[in-house]
Amino acid sequence: MVYTTYAIYDPRSLWPVYVGQTKNFEQRKSDHLTTHRERKKHPPGSREFYLKALHKARLEPRFMVLEVVETESESLKSETKWIQKYSEAGFPLLNRWEEHKEFVVSAPDELQALVFKSETNKRRAEHVGKARPNKNRTGYRLDVSKDVTIEGPITVDLLPPKAGTASDPK
Repeated sequence: MVYTTYAIYDPRSLWPVYVGQTKNFEQRKSDHLTTHRERKKHPPGSREFYLKALHKARLEPRFMVLEVVETESESLKSETKWIQKYSEAGFPLLNRWEEHKEFVVSAPDELQALVFKSETNKRRAEHVGKARPNKNRTGYRLDVSKDVTIEGPITVDLLPPKAGTASDPK
């Protein structure tokens, strides 16, 4: 028997949002895609809430096989390894198992939005507003300050700062 470690990706951002492991990947994938049929309500920030929101928006998550191993023990280690890898890269995941809490990065409540200025001084960045998680906590909504005018093309970074960097407020 083989076990599959997989990731669910948001179809809009192509960011990983969840890592799981299973003995039957096709069945588990089908289970994820029919979550919207459940009558009970799920809390915001949960995998089920996210999947229902995608279904309501007529979107389907993307699935990717990350690793295939032969034992359940290897599978659990593989899942933890991938959760840690994605979390260290800064991706907020919907995984909520106790074993993974030390790795999982939660979506920040607010991000500074930076716009990088002029061709002559590319290092100069200007704060133009804040980005807050959207209603389903599947992405961010940029609120631009009322006195800001933005001319394109532009690049906006909405990633949370890494701990210990100059832009980290802690």
